[in-house]
Amino acid sequence: MVKTFTRSSLALALLAASGMAGIAQAVAVEDDGQSAQSAPVEDAEGKAIFEANCSSCHEIGDATSHRKDLAGWKETIAKMVSYGAPVAVEDQQRIAAYLAATYPAPAK
Repeated sequence: MVKTFTRSSLALALLAASGMAGIAQAVAVEDDGQSAQSAPVEDAEGKAIFEANCSSCHEIGDATSHRKDLAGWKETIAKMVSYGAPVAVEDQQRIAAYLAATYPAPAK
């Protein structure tokens, strides 16, 4: 399901998310795409950035029903940006790390 929001509601959501900076520890990610440490029980900051950026177009449950590794989430985010999603470059890595830690690809 696609939602439609005004610029002001998106700006308000982004402002709210940026106000949560520093609440949770970032998930460190190594170059090989694997988590360098175990993910916190809940990454509140990563979740807030994800929800602020992605919920303007997607139902959160739809977006999180997928399971991907870090490379897969980065690819998905890049595709959404190419469609016009206004996700700041610094937020793209944080969202990918949050999603890879919280909604990882199934074990092979």
